[in-house]
Amino acid sequence: MVHVDPYMKLTRAAAVAAIAAAMSRGDCVRAAESQPALVVKLDQAKLISLPGGSRKILVGRSIIAHVTPLPDGRHAVLTGTAFGETNMIVLDAEGAVTMDSIIRVEPPSDGGPVVQRGAERTTYSCTPRCEIRLQTGDTGKETTDIKMEIQARISHATAQPVERNPTMGRNGAL
Repeated sequence: MVHVDPYMKLTRAAAVAAIAAAMSRGDCVRAAESQPALVVKLDQAKLISLPGGSRKILVGRSIIAHVTPLPDGRHAVLTGTAFGETNMIVLDAEGAVTMDSIIRVEPPSDGGPVVQRGAERTTYSCTPRCEIRLQTGDTGKETTDIKMEIQARISHATAQPVERNPTMGRNGAL
């Protein structure tokens, strides 16, 4: 006689019931059947359309792509941040799935040369001149210098303006 653990029977029954309930509410959307993959190039942005009534956007692996909803509620900006594939689920105000799509981040189309010096790697973009293009996995002094320059530029661009004290003179004297 085979002994069936009642706990396992309850767990399977609960799982089947949960799946059936979700399917009856229409929460399960088959991304492969209903939506083509959203393809974006690495370090590029793409405008995407969202279903009406979208309230929340969930991204499976936010390290691969960022999705920023626009104020109109019907569009978002999709930005590829690392190579790979993830998914995006859009929910309405009641929490129902209104969109379930695959996001695929691909390499840039220019396909510039990669220089490998031992363990150090540097990627170039040659359109029209060859310049270093920061790529995940690049190392070396040139890459580090470029990263520092970009970080400094971003810091300056996003810095808050210093308010001038009206009681101070031009040289900072009171």
